[in-house]
Amino acid sequence: MRWTTTQLMAIGALAALRIILSLPGIALAAITGVPFLKNLLDFPVQPILAVLVVFIIKRPFSATLWAGLFAIIGLPLPFLAPPGFFLKVPYAMLFGLTIDLVWFLTKRWEKVSSMIIGTTILGLGIPLAVLFWTILGVPELAAAAGKFLTFIFVPLMIIVGGGLGYVGWLIYKRIEKTAVVRRIQQG
Repeated sequence: MRWTTTQLMAIGALAALRIILSLPGIALAAITGVPFLKNLLDFPVQPILAVLVVFIIKRPFSATLWAGLFAIIGLPLPFLAPPGFFLKVPYAMLFGLTIDLVWFLTKRWEKVSSMIIGTTILGLGIPLAVLFWTILGVPELAAAAGKFLTFIFVPLMIIVGGGLGYVGWLIYKRIEKTAVVRRIQQG
């Protein structure tokens, strides 16, 4: 299967949208000096957009490409890792690859797939962050992410992630039959 220009442009647009929707949280964190605030405003965006990417594009490695693009675009911004920290690109791509794997294994059941993707991003995001940062050789960021590995926080994020993945699926169902989505999917 070949990628079309339309599909690549759609992934680029969704990556840019991910950055744009992250900016209010980044600004609030910079103004208040509380770095965690950017995650509070940003966490609903992650599973919803990830679900939209895999369901709109419907190509292998679409989430990996999307995650890599938003990490490259976001290199100067303080999300995922400190600004200018180049290892945030492979880190984001590992998350994208995980999303692609979940989608590939569950794509027959769209609703379930969307909830598992949301759960993977939010609920398993912290354990995966610790694992990925350890694999990439950055123990400081693995330790920082590990502070949120609690018996209350992770199950709560699993539930919230599944719900937000479902919201992403509902949005996809609303736009699925539009001319824009059909053109992207026709390839």
